[in-house]
Amino acid sequence: MRAVASELLAMSLSGHRTRFVFAGYNITNATDQVEPMRKRIQRQVGTIVPRRLPPAQRLSLRPHEVLTVTKISSGQTWFYKRVFPAIWFGFLAVFTVRSALGGTAGLDAMFIVIPVAMAVFGFFLMRKLVWDLLDEVYDCGDSLLVRNRGEEDSISLSIVMNISASTNTNPPRVTLRLETPSKFGSEVAFSPIGQFTLNPFAKNKIAEDLMVRVDQARSRRNV
Repeated sequence: MRAVASELLAMSLSGHRTRFVFAGYNITNATDQVEPMRKRIQRQVGTIVPRRLPPAQRLSLRPHEVLTVTKISSGQTWFYKRVFPAIWFGFLAVFTVRSALGGTAGLDAMFIVIPVAMAVFGFFLMRKLVWDLLDEVYDCGDSLLVRNRGEEDSISLSIVMNISASTNTNPPRVTLRLETPSKFGSEVAFSPIGQFTLNPFAKNKIAEDLMVRVDQARSRRNV
C-alpha cells in the first residue's frame, strides 16, 4: 500500500470507502503481518508456526508446509506454577497475621513457628517439583517445541540421553536429560497430559512413546 502514490488512490484500489477502515489494514512492515497470519493458520489447520522463524520465512510458508504439532504438556501447569503457590503462601500469611493481631501468637509461639516452617517446606517442595516445569511442550515429530516464561526452544529427540517419568507425584512429571544443553538447561521437565486410570502403577503413555522414539532417533543418528 505504501508504494501507491497517494492514500486516496490506494483506498480506491482496495475498495475502502473510509480512511478509518483503510487504516486498519495499514501495514507498517512485514513483521506486522507475522502474528495475525500465524494465528489464522493455526485456527484453520490446527498447526503452529514456530516463533523463532524469521518473518520472511514465516510469511512464505503455505498451510500444507506448516509443521503439525501436538501439545503433550498438561493444561493445568499454569495452575500448579502460579495459582496454587499463591493460595498456599497467601493462606499461611493470613493465618500468621491474624494470629499475631489476635494475641494468640503471644500465648503460644507455635502459631508462628508452624506457619513459617510450612512456608519454608512449601518453598523448597515447589522449587523442586513445580517451578522448574516448562509452561508448554509440543510434539513436532523428530523434535519437541518447548516454551517457558515467554521463551521457546526446539529440542531434537536425537540429543535426549535419558527420559524418566514420575507418575506418583502431583503433578506428574517427565524429565529429559540432554546431551547438548537447551535454552532451559541440560535437564528439562514438564507435566504430561493426564490420563484417567485406577491403576496407581500405570505407566504414562506420553513418556513411554517418547522413550521409544528417542531410541529410534538416536539409532538413526548413529547409522
